[in-house]
Amino acid sequence: MLQQFEAKKLLSLPTELLTEVMINLSWLSVLHARRTCRRLQDVSKSSVVWRHLVRQESRYLLRLEQPVESYSSDELEYILLRRKNAEVRYERAANGSGLELRQRTLPVSTLSYLDCVRLVPGGRWLLISTRHGSVKYYDLSTQDHIGRILIPRRYIKSKSWMSIDVDMNSPTLQFNLALINLDLKVHWDGRSNSQSQIEIWGISLVVDESGRGIGLSAGHEARSSFLQEPKGEINFNTTSLVGDYLSYGISEQSVWAEFLCLVKWKDICGPNYPKRIITYTNTSVLLNGYVCVVDGASISLVSLSGLTEFTSFSPSSPIPTLYTPIRTIRLPKGIDWVSNRTIYEDSQHFMAHIQRDIFEIVVSDSDARLGPRIDAISVRGLPHHSHIAHNFISLSDKFYLAWLLRGGMLLQRSPGLKSLPGHQALLPQLESLHFYCTLNVLDMASGQIITQQRSHIMISTFHGMG
Repeated sequence: MLQQFEAKKLLSLPTELLTEVMINLSWLSVLHARRTCRRLQDVSKSSVVWRHLVRQESRYLLRLEQPVESYSSDELEYILLRRKNAEVRYERAANGSGLELRQRTLPVSTLSYLDCVRLVPGGRWLLISTRHGSVKYYDLSTQDHIGRILIPRRYIKSKSWMSIDVDMNSPTLQFNLALINLDLKVHWDGRSNSQSQIEIWGISLVVDESGRGIGLSAGHEARSSFLQEPKGEINFNTTSLVGDYLSYGISEQSVWAEFLCLVKWKDICGPNYPKRIITYTNTSVLLNGYVCVVDGASISLVSLSGLTEFTSFSPSSPIPTLYTPIRTIRLPKGIDWVSNRTIYEDSQHFMAHIQRDIFEIVVSDSDARLGPRIDAISVRGLPHHSHIAHNFISLSDKFYLAWLLRGGMLLQRSPGLKSLPGHQALLPQLESLHFYCTLNVLDMASGQIITQQRSHIMISTFHGMG
């Protein structure tokens, strides 16, 4: 009787007060309340409730491409619940319940010359660069699988690479796209005398009359276009665009040397442009204001402002000054490879792979007095029978990482969350992926895993997601 009285008392409140009650509940409690009666079901679908719930989540997790006010309550509910659904299904898989994946393949005929694949954070827009120098985009929220031209064809045959840098301060989706093309008709071997064309394009969301995002636009010309300097074989895996800086590695075989070039692309207006150059023996990761240089078992954090600028540079000449690390950490063994970089609030993250072990590297600016920190957190080791390759690691958004191995794909929570032993989920549905498959991205915001093989792209979505 008391419970019935309290329920009637609650339902007697005006809609405005019931809405205030709802916005103080968790997303799961809102769904539970919805199932009790028609009145609470109606209130639970209010846009005020879902705007509040979405605003409580970090913008780095949900990756909205427009202001929250421009979405309907149904759209906000879908965006939030697909993220939560991915997390819940991961937890069930980690506890041995299995994880179903819904898979679809982009038609091979449209990807005959695919070279590089990137998923814009948020999971809707898939970018593909071709061996003609063009870039196409696909809207994964639809089922038409139609590739639309973002950047037109410029070459007969080229080798291309892309890097994306999303503007997190923009209310609508905007990002810079670094597109690197090596003209194979001119530089057929791509070695010591080659020069790649580097372009920085500003990409923005196209909206219709109602304000809905319907496509992407690159404008009429690149924001910056220049030739790679110095000449040499470019290392596409070290290419990264972060803010005003672009990094790329150069191998000079005549002197058996490797260099990392860092350029402020907005300031380039001709040849012999200023560049910061450091030697490296393994790989590097470009961050906001810093670069992490990997040398054997050590990772050094170097400030970009502390590096000497050169206007002309010859790989055969020694660099007059070496970099001075701000911080250096050492791992147990030499590092084989590193993952993509991701940013979350006031910290930046990437993964380091060492034989059967993986470490999460965290760079944070949380203490202005002491300066930036760099820490290495051990991830639970790989199964003894597994095999991992250098381009098979992907970090989602600080909370989840994945890698490919024999027998399928392995998902795991970030070690920074102090996950319990056994908190790994094996996805045997992906066991058919052969050795040449590349794990392009794990995007937990959309519950999607993008894998690239030689002739097609597989889009795997956690079962129950759109």
